[in-house]
Amino acid sequence: MDPTQDELLIPPTDGRTERVNQCLEAFLRCSVHACPHHWFHWLPLAEFWSNT
Repeated sequence: MDPTQDELLIPPTDGRTERVNQCLEAFLRCSVHACPHHWFHWLPLAEFWSNT
């Protein structure tokens, strides 16, 4: 079975990466929904969470 062009461009990921992305998205969605005009205050915390 030969990989398609799209499969060659997408790096493999593990389940942990996908789970962190889901949690990060949920965190930002809830935070921004609570204070939509101050969303940029949450970015440093989200970046820290993503990098640790």
